Amino acid sequence: ASFEFIGAGSRVFTHEYLGNMRFEHAMFDEVLARVEGTLTLTGRSFAASATQRLVNTGSLLLRDGGALQSHGLQQQGSLQVLAGSVLDTRLGAPEGQDVVQDAATARTRLDGVLRTPTLRLQAGELSGDGRLEGDLLMGNAASFALQVRGAADHDQFDVQGLLQAGGLLHIDIAAGLQLPVQPLQLLSWGEFGGSFAQIEIDAAGWQTVMRADGLYLAAAVPEPAAWLSLLLGLGCLAVRSRSASQRQPTRAAPAVPLP
Repeated sequence: ASFEFIGAGSRVFTHEYLGNMRFEHAMFDEVLARVEGTLTLTGRSFAASATQRLVNTGSLLLRDGGALQSHGLQQQGSLQVLAGSVLDTRLGAPEGQDVVQDAATARTRLDGVLRTPTLRLQAGELSGDGRLEGDLLMGNAASFALQVRGAADHDQFDVQGLLQAGGLLHIDIAAGLQLPVQPLQLLSWGEFGGSFAQIEIDAAGWQTVMRADGLYLAAAVPEPAAWLSLLLGLGCLAVRSRSASQRQPTRAAPAVPLP
C-alpha cells in the first residue's frame, strides 16, 4: 500500500483508519520525498523512500506511537516527535542518513526518540525531553531550548553519542520557581566537545554546572570576589562597632561614704 502527500493541505493517518483498512504497515510512494503541508502520523509504523532524502518544509508530527522510517531528513520546517513516537532516518544506504536542519526558521521538538547517525543542527531551534540515538553537532547559528517548570518537571535531553556544542543554549524557567536543593540535570551525553557560544537563563539566582555526564542547573554560588567583598564589609562593621564602644566615656563609680 502507498500513500501520497504533496501540497499545502493536511493529512492525518490514525490508528483507527489504518486498522479499518487492515494495513499494519504503510509505505509512502517512492516519488514522495517532501512534506510541504501538515502531515500527522499516529499509531503505526510508516516508511518513506529508501533512496531519496525526505525533505520537510511544512509541518511533520509524530504522536501516539507513530513511527516513521526515512532515508535521512532535510529539516527546514516544523518537526515534532512526541513522547512514545520514533523517527528513524537510517533507512537505505548509509550515505545520506543524517538529519540536517539548516533553516533559521526550522523548529524541532523531540520528546520521543530520534535514531540517526548524526543530527546536524546548523540553524534553527532544537528543544525537548527526548532521546537522540546518535551524535548532535551544533553550529553557531543554532539554538538549544530547555524548559524547567519544577524540580520534578523539567526537560532532560539525552544525547547518547557525541554532543558537539555551539550556538545558543536557552533555559526557560517558570516564574516564581524556588531554587532547588539538588542540581537538576537538563542534558546528558555519551561524549562532550566544543562549547556553547552563549548561555541564557531567564531567571536570576541560577547557574549551569558542567559535569562529565551532563549539564545541570543549580543555585548560583557567589564568585570569590563577591565573598571577599562581603567579608570586608563585615570586617568594617566590626571595626566601627568596636571603635564606637571605645569612644564612650567611662563613668566613675559612686563614692561610698565612710562610716
